[in-house]
Amino acid sequence: LVQPAFLEVINSLLSSGEIPGMFSSQELDALLMPLKEEFSKEGYKYRTPYAFFVNRVQMHLHIVISLDPSHPDFLIRCESNPALYTRCSIMWLEAWSKQGMSLVPQMLLKDTLADVPEPEQLVESMQYLHSTCVKQGAAPRQYVTLLETIGSLYQTKLSSLQQQRSFLGGGLRKLEEAAETVDTLSKEAVVQQKQLNEKKAQAEHALQEITSMKEDAGKKKQEAQDLSSKLAAAEAGMEGKRVQVEAELSECQPVLDAARQAVGSIKKDNLTEIRSLKLPPEAIRDVLEGVLRLMNN
Repeated sequence: LVQPAFLEVINSLLSSGEIPGMFSSQELDALLMPLKEEFSKEGYKYRTPYAFFVNRVQMHLHIVISLDPSHPDFLIRCESNPALYTRCSIMWLEAWSKQGMSLVPQMLLKDTLADVPEPEQLVESMQYLHSTCVKQGAAPRQYVTLLETIGSLYQTKLSSLQQQRSFLGGGLRKLEEAAETVDTLSKEAVVQQKQLNEKKAQAEHALQEITSMKEDAGKKKQEAQDLSSKLAAAEAGMEGKRVQVEAELSECQPVLDAARQAVGSIKKDNLTEIRSLKLPPEAIRDVLEGVLRLMNN
């Protein structure tokens, strides 16, 4: 019983067919309305429709109550509620049959027995555990309580194991993902190492080319320096020759000036006279020949 007061309500229902104060007048009117036709058919056997309703409750309502005689309040509850004796058929069940003891777990622990590997052995173990407590007053009610307790413990442990398995499964999935990530990174590292080696070889080749070009540049620089030295020496020699030529020209300058002055004093008539000569004198011929040779003509 959830509350002992329930027995008082049941006792009143069994003894008088009603529970005082359970329905309001409006609720009773709604309940009695469908019964008025049947009430009129009964004639004057019942004084009121409510009395007819109570009689039908006593005829058709059946209540099953299971009480534990080993409970310390069993006698007090029975004595304070006499309808349990006067209005009920009492069935004393001191023990269940072995077959009944086997069928009850199959009904109460259907889901639990479906999960265990050997359900028959578990049922036999529970029966044996209950049989060891019979001498201490264990009744079928305690057997039912034992079954409910075992089922509750099993479901609690099963839920805990499922949570642990889910947690471990999540951890394993994380490890698998990490392993896949490491494998991918390893493959990428191999490819990058190959690329790095290729870049390193290219860098070494480029360094060799740079070194070779640097050596060539050094040689060319030395050659340029040598050429510059030779050029400076040649310039010095040419400068000396220039000075010498200028000195020689300075000696010839008066002659050139005189020649230029003499040429400047030649008149057009003189040139015409020379052109008209079919056979010029030897002096004039020699001068004109020298001039033509100087002009490469």
